Amino acid sequence: MNFKGLNLHGWKWRPEHFNGKKILIVHGFDSCSYRFERYVAPLNHAGFEVYAFDAMGHGLSDGNRINALYYSQAILKIDELFGSFYGIMAHSLGGLAAAIAFEQMKGIEKRKLVLIAPTTETTTAVGNFLRFVPVHKKTKDAFHELIEAVGQRPISYYSTSRVVQHIHAPMLWIHDEDDSICPYSDTLPIQKMSLPHLEFITTKGLGHSGIYRHDAVFEKIIGFFG
Repeated sequence: MNFKGLNLHGWKWRPEHFNGKKILIVHGFDSCSYRFERYVAPLNHAGFEVYAFDAMGHGLSDGNRINALYYSQAILKIDELFGSFYGIMAHSLGGLAAAIAFEQMKGIEKRKLVLIAPTTETTTAVGNFLRFVPVHKKTKDAFHELIEAVGQRPISYYSTSRVVQHIHAPMLWIHDEDDSICPYSDTLPIQKMSLPHLEFITTKGLGHSGIYRHDAVFEKIIGFFG
């Protein structure tokens, strides 16, 4: 698929008995589609046609940069060309990007979204980055201004918690208490809201990447789509 001059490599797996519904798998930062290959056969067996694309700058795809806004635009393009997808499952940065894209899709009340350890609050991610790479306050301010200028939105807009409050579609959010990449503490406010359309599952000891490989998580996701 061509996206803004970049060739994004994707795959499609067709079931033997198609149920008329499609699922899109969205990987996270420093990852690629093949890491979710175990989900393909069971979803095919359930009748779903499955799609996955390597994000820009990842796997076999072109590019050398990525951010949540850029990634969400690619997801919208994929949905336009190959959807509309009945279900989207997304991990990490892909979770935030998928949520932002999902908010702009048509007919979301008939779709399902699975978020696996998503980047929850961009404000937290940016803050952690700037603590890891100490810079002068003027540089921090300029960095914040750049993010807002590129997206024409405040940084707080890029929030999975914000999105899930406003899209009333069936959603499953799975997050591990020991996630060192996307802090579990960021999820606590949204958990307290007990949104009727959002099922939240907490795991322990799986971390950020081990979570989608765990058998119980795998079975829960397959069942949620089924």
